[in-house]
Amino acid sequence: MQGNRQQPLRWVQKHGLRFDDTFEFPRESEYRVLARFLIAKAKAEPKSNQIVQAISLLDRLIDMEASVGATYALIEVLVVKAVALRVVGNQSEAMSVFERGLHLGEPERFMRIFLDEGRMVAELLVLAKSQGIAVEYVNSLLHAMEDEITLEKSEMEPAASLPEITAFRLVEPLSERELQVLRLMDSELSSPEIADELVVAVSTVRSHIKNIYSKLGVHSRYEAVEKAHVLDIN
Repeated sequence: MQGNRQQPLRWVQKHGLRFDDTFEFPRESEYRVLARFLIAKAKAEPKSNQIVQAISLLDRLIDMEASVGATYALIEVLVVKAVALRVVGNQSEAMSVFERGLHLGEPERFMRIFLDEGRMVAELLVLAKSQGIAVEYVNSLLHAMEDEITLEKSEMEPAASLPEITAFRLVEPLSERELQVLRLMDSELSSPEIADELVVAVSTVRSHIKNIYSKLGVHSRYEAVEKAHVLDIN
C-alpha cells in the first residue's frame, strides 16, 4: 500500500473510488488514499467542495478504524483529518483531532506515522507543544524531524523543506499596524488594495510588509501567512 500513497491519482483513477462509496474494512486503506487525494485537490482548487468530501470520508474511516481496534490506521486517519481541518482554517478542531492521535500514539511511541506527513504536521506538533499537549512525546517527534531534515537537507529543494520547527519565537513582536497588514495579507487583496483599506500610502504598506518579513524570518507573502497561522498570530 506504500506505493498507493505515492501515486494517489493513478490509484483513484484506476479503481474509480468515490468519497460516498459503501466500503468495508478490507478496503479501508484504499479510501485513506482517496482522502489524501481529495485534500491535495482541495489545496489546488480552494473553491471546490473536495475538502468537505475528504472530511466526510475521514469521519467514516475514523469510526471504522476505532470499531475494529486498528490503532495505527486510526492514528493515520486522525492526523490526515487534522491536516484537512487546517486546510479549511479550522485550527481548534484540527488540534482536538490531532491531540487524540497523539494520545493514541504516545504509549507505543509511534514515530513514522507522524514523520511521514511533512510540513503541516510539523506545524501541528509545534502548536501542540505550545499548548502543553503530550510534551515529551511531541518533543521526541520534533527532534526526530530535525534529524531527518539535517540528513536530507543537501538533497532537498529549498521550497520542499519543513518549517524551522524550533525557531518560532519572534525576536521582536509585530506592531499593531503590522498585525493589521498581516491580517489583510491573508486575503486576496493586493498591496494597493490593503493601502486603500487602511487609508495609507502604498509605500507605507510595503514598508510594513518588509518589516513583517524581517520579524517573521520569511521571504514571501505566503510564508508570512503560513508562519502567522503556526504562531497563532491574529
